[in-house]
Parts: sequence; structure tokens; C-alpha cells
Amino acid sequence: MKERSLPSALTQTYSNFEVIVVDNNSSDGTEEYMRDVAAKNPVVKYVRHEKDKGISASRNTGVRHASGDFVVFLDDDDAFDPRFLEVTVPVLEKLPQEYGALSVRTMMVMTGRTYYILKKLREGCFYAAVDDGWLMRRSVFEKISWDEDLYQDEDAAFGIEFFKRYKAGAVDELLLFKYGIRKIGSHKYLSFSIPSEKRLRGLDNFVKKYLPEFERAGNEKQLVYILRFIGQIYCMGGEIRRGLPFIWRAFRLKPNLRNTFNLIAALSGRYVYTLYWKVEVNLSHGDRAIKK
Repeated sequence: MKERSLPSALTQTYSNFEVIVVDNNSSDGTEEYMRDVAAKNPVVKYVRHEKDKGISASRNTGVRHASGDFVVFLDDDDAFDPRFLEVTVPVLEKLPQEYGALSVRTMMVMTGRTYYILKKLREGCFYAAVDDGWLMRRSVFEKISWDEDLYQDEDAAFGIEFFKRYKAGAVDELLLFKYGIRKIGSHKYLSFSIPSEKRLRGLDNFVKKYLPEFERAGNEKQLVYILRFIGQIYCMGGEIRRGLPFIWRAFRLKPNLRNTFNLIAALSGRYVYTLYWKVEVNLSHGDRAIKK
């Protein structure tokens, strides 16, 4: 946060903004540092949770303390381009109210890998993971909040609820930088690391609440994507018996090479599946928008 996210938020070229830092009960000196920053900088608000409440609760807390018409989230390892607000705010202001958010071009910076740029959000999305770097109208949060029953996948769940109600615009300009080493609490992990028990139990809640949305409203491509995604997380977490039915369903719907390899790897056990999934992550580059 000290090196990237906070400086990138404070050095925006747009003149009228506030920065709300939500501390999810850290123990690494963040509280002392942020109280000092907030005391010296009037645009900074510092809010601390008295216990670890997770990512969703932190984002909901941030929204409750926001006073502007627009909100954008930034994870503590990521960074804005200095012109992020200058470019995006005028665009979203001019769009009709049915457009609740605006996405931007994003550069992923993966440890030990070259950089790559995510594709522009495709028009007519039923689902796209809505995470940091989306400029949103604050009025959106009168109808939607981040699901606090999920340990992760909150971005996917929010995207599902968002696209039921709103459209999203896109700025085809590189304005966000996301880094491949992520943090939950005091722990750093790579995007393809082994899912924790909390991650798996949160996925149970995601399956129960949101898989029916894809089965009812999603077309074949959308359903195949989410089935494979769910199966992958369970298999990576060592719950092969839980994951195999999802991967099998994805294969039955679309027996292409990717689903075939997923199925073979899952049938070969956790070790083989872990090796395969790391290869797939490197090849797929994480394009999570699905076109209708």
C-alpha cells in the first residue's frame, strides 16, 4: 500500500476526490502509518475494522464512508494511472443512468513473467468479475452490496448482481495496473496458489447462491465457463470429488481441448491437476468477461 496503491490514489490529476483507506484489522503497522497520513492529509479518511471481516465487508465499509457521486476500489497491491479519475469521471457522467460503471484497460504484472494487457470489456456482458479499478456510481450501492458470505469470488458475485440491473461502459485506455502477488490479511499468494479452507467454504456459498443464475440466464458458453471455474477451485483445493462433477458437466456441454485437458488432469489426481492448472493460468491470461 505504501509503495503503490496509496501514492497512486493521492497523486490523481483530477482535483475533487477523497481517499478512504479501510484497514481490515491489520497487524503490520498500517494503523500507525495511516493515522499519521490522515492527520496530515485532509483528503484521506482512515477506517479500521476491530476484527478481520474480509474483502467484501471492507468494500462495503468504504462505500458507507464515501461522500462523492462515484466510487472506485483499489486493492492494496495495485495502482492507478495518475489520470484515472480525470479520464473516467467525465465519461461516466455523460452516460445514461442505466450505465452504472465504467471499466478501463488493465495491465497485469505477474511475478517472473512478462506483462500483458487485459482485453477491453465486451459489450452485452451477462457476467464479468467487477473488482478494483471499476468507476461506479455510488447510487449502485443502494441496490447492490458486496456479499460478505464469500471469502473470495466476491467480484464474480457482484458482477452477476450488477449486470442484472445495469450496463457498463468501457474506456479503451490503460489506466490500472494489477500485480500478480495478492494479499489477504498478512498473507501473500499467487493467483494460482492452493485454495485455503476458507476459500473452499466460501465457494460452497457461491455455488449455492450464484450457479443457478448461470443455469437460468446464462447461455452455454457462460455456463461452461463457470462450471469449469468452480471445478478448478475444488480440485486445486484437494477436493477432487467435489470438483470432478463440475468439470464433467463443462466437458459434456463443450468437449473442447481445454475442457478435455481439465477432465484428464482432474482424473489424474491433485498433484497432476495442480501442475496443469498453473500452465492453464499462464496461457489464459485471465479474461473473465463473457459475451452474450
